[in-house]
Amino acid sequence: MTTGAPVLSGADRQTDLALRTTFRREFTPTWLSLACLLQRHRPPELTRPFRYLLVGCAHGNTALTVAATHPASCVWAIDEHAELVEDVACLRDEAELPNLHVHQCLPADLADVSINGDPFPDQFDLIVIDDMLDSVSEQDRGHLIEMVRRRLRPGGLACVSYQVLSGWAELLPLQNFMRLVAERTVGGPADAFRTAVELLTQLRSGGALYLSSSPRVSQWLDHLVDVGPDDIAEKFLAGRFHPLSHAEVTKQFAVAGCSFIGNARLTDDIDHEISPSLRTKITSVEYRPLRETLTDLAVGRTRRLDLFRRGEAPIDADATIARLMAIDFVRLTPDEPADTTLTQLPTDDPGSDNIETVVRSMVQDGIVHPCVVGGPQPDAVEACRRLN
Repeated sequence: MTTGAPVLSGADRQTDLALRTTFRREFTPTWLSLACLLQRHRPPELTRPFRYLLVGCAHGNTALTVAATHPASCVWAIDEHAELVEDVACLRDEAELPNLHVHQCLPADLADVSINGDPFPDQFDLIVIDDMLDSVSEQDRGHLIEMVRRRLRPGGLACVSYQVLSGWAELLPLQNFMRLVAERTVGGPADAFRTAVELLTQLRSGGALYLSSSPRVSQWLDHLVDVGPDDIAEKFLAGRFHPLSHAEVTKQFAVAGCSFIGNARLTDDIDHEISPSLRTKITSVEYRPLRETLTDLAVGRTRRLDLFRRGEAPIDADATIARLMAIDFVRLTPDEPADTTLTQLPTDDPGSDNIETVVRSMVQDGIVHPCVVGGPQPDAVEACRRLN
């Protein structure tokens, strides 16, 4: 893959729907495959054509990029907003990406054998659900989980992004206040958003204790002022927004026959600024959902990108290292076009446990990005040129 991606400097900068307007590198097939490998599970085979589904495609930047960089594969992009789907379909047609299927549908429609007359594949190798689980009804959440159960093939990966209950505890009163304002405001969600944020800002300036004493609350209010109403107003003003716990999501995906294998953010397990003693206490907990929940509490995580696999297939350290050493990477240079020269990991001390940490850091920091075996093919390069 030759396309560079924005380097995100922290989890808390990914806590709102506005990020769905950007390209999400964590949702690309090569990234998800690498994340699976770094968790020491056998990754999906990407050397053959595969099927990829993105539910909650929004403005389509990720789906369009996946379709362009994998022209032999079948890519589906779904969203419930007609205007977004129309825009993505127009971009698809202009870029001549016949392998991209774009449709408007609701979670309940995902059980159908076809969507808008387009036959819906029985099974996918990769399924991504972006900012949906925490913003739909319990019934629709069940539809999404059932879709994963029915359509994720054995050995396939499912990645789900959602807002975390522990990180939102302090912020929920602000959201409830914004909803109350919306009920009394004439106009659409954007007007209600502006009115609510203006009132909250005035309250904070007047010394309102709750808005000024908590750094997280004050930072989020600053964030609302900066980003404006586009994209996030509807979600935070709708009564259906409910942050979730990792344990709850893990239990729901278990019903779909999927096991949690790790985080799609490659450095989530090593980047946290917590004391060694606290880290030791957390890592000593054997039950994985409890350990993940403790980490959420320890670092104040507001958003998760969880990676699930249909069936477990653990591999040992030696097999992991061997696969890592065989991966081709594209080197990314900030503010410059990606270097299309392929590179591999340094072969010094390949058996060291440090190799996995090096890979996590290099990829997450945007120094390199994993690509398909042999590098970008001519048809993929041409498709990316049309898309740009």
